[in-house]
Amino acid sequence: MNIRVYNGNQIGGCFTVITTNETKIMIDYGAPLPGTKAEQEDFDWERDTVDAVFITHYHGDHMGRLLEIPSNVPIYMGKTARLILLNIHEALTKVPKFEKEQQKWLELLKSDRIKEVRENETITIKQKVKVTPFSVDHSAYDAYMYLIEADGEVALHTGDFRGHGYRGHKMLDVIKYYVHKKGRKVDYLITEGTMMADRRSEKVKTEEELQEEAGELFSQNKYVFLVISSTNLDSLASFYMAASENDMRMYCYNYYFFKQLKTFSKTAGSRTPKYQFENVYTVEFEKMLHSEHWDEDRTQEKLMKEHGFLCVIKPEEKYHKWIERFQDKNPLIIYSMWDGYIDKEKGKDAYNENWAEFFEPYKESGQFKIMHTSGHATAKMIADVIRAVNPQKAIYPMHTENAEGFKELEIGDELKGRVCV
Repeated sequence: MNIRVYNGNQIGGCFTVITTNETKIMIDYGAPLPGTKAEQEDFDWERDTVDAVFITHYHGDHMGRLLEIPSNVPIYMGKTARLILLNIHEALTKVPKFEKEQQKWLELLKSDRIKEVRENETITIKQKVKVTPFSVDHSAYDAYMYLIEADGEVALHTGDFRGHGYRGHKMLDVIKYYVHKKGRKVDYLITEGTMMADRRSEKVKTEEELQEEAGELFSQNKYVFLVISSTNLDSLASFYMAASENDMRMYCYNYYFFKQLKTFSKTAGSRTPKYQFENVYTVEFEKMLHSEHWDEDRTQEKLMKEHGFLCVIKPEEKYHKWIERFQDKNPLIIYSMWDGYIDKEKGKDAYNENWAEFFEPYKESGQFKIMHTSGHATAKMIADVIRAVNPQKAIYPMHTENAEGFKELEIGDELKGRVCV
């Protein structure tokens, strides 16, 4: 195998091309993160091509450039990932300046070019390359690592992963019992290292700890506005379960967010009740509600004031007015995303000044709180995976600003010597 990682020295926008004697496949094809200033190494579609593209998960920095891929190249992704992307791009068609491009996205996502990957089911490309997807835990549901077998060699591409989500504890067992099935050895490991730079010492909560912390907080204050990604299933579930424990309903800022939750309920929720979102509603403050247990009908706003709520909003100017409606309840504003987006020193090029300004008045009033856990593996988890895989020939860091840091992990001198930087 010949393995080439493009833009592996940055977080976002990296992709991998694996060339064998008769085939070539690509894993991911995403856009750089907003504000990225690093020089981009690109794939020359006019002079080169691949036999298939495999997508690890639905985040834009891993699949945001799919429209650039020639129409004769099949694209493989998970079923739920496809549904989540359809929801996103259908919503964006309602924004006039995005409508034309989003229609192209919908055409692609609904076409037969999109092929479904299923956990543990091997896909064969040109009868020469075997690709087997294994589910991994990440802040995107339906995420996969890929085992590639060709020309008598084996490579494992982890995609983005972590060990502290609800499914994170399974990864080492998957490596032990499935990747190494029947004594199979891995020659090459391509693995993410998002937290290997200035986040190595960052204390990371588990999703269970996040849920417990939220539950304790909600028991003291049942009026909560939440800023969170619509696609971060595990943390959405953590906050939803904490709210349910405190008899709080969940409200969404629009139908798009509501639809994402219902999609997760039908897909992930069919496997575990942890991902079932039942008491969820869109915000319609003046809507009249009726119950046979009430003496009179009530508006949604009145019900929210009586029983408390977990209300998802966006960090945009108009949502200040929503918060003002409940100021007599001293509501909390929780931010559950990477704090680099609102911390200029930490976020650098990714810093969002408008978001930071949105939260400023609530920081001053003491109503603001950051409650979040990373979607990426800690340095310890990365080391655990490297040792478990035990690649025989080479380790390729990707999705990292500190590839050299892999040589400082507790993986033994022999494995350190296989790190390619």
